[in-house]
Amino acid sequence: MVNYVGEASEAFVFTGESGRNLWRGDFNKLVKWSEAVAAVGVPGLHFHDLRHTGNTLAARAPGASLRDIMARMGHDSPRAALSTSTPTGRPTKGSPMRSTRR
Repeated sequence: MVNYVGEASEAFVFTGESGRNLWRGDFNKLVKWSEAVAAVGVPGLHFHDLRHTGNTLAARAPGASLRDIMARMGHDSPRAALSTSTPTGRPTKGSPMRSTRR
């Protein structure tokens, strides 16, 4: 990652040729998303699915609090943060996590 991502904590992971962030409408085309997910055997995977998976895994980290997860997700309410994570790791709308480690 060090070869591709800037040193700043707020550096973008996915950037265009200019180094600026990608717009949603350009992302799939520029990174050839459909071809990539088909190549790894997960056709139909959306980029946003990775956000939910990452946040579910972060919620399992030792010492992770609900406030930490809310900040990571950019959510203002616990309900919003809990509605996209599950203890099974399969994010589903309306299925809150059972544990909110404090």
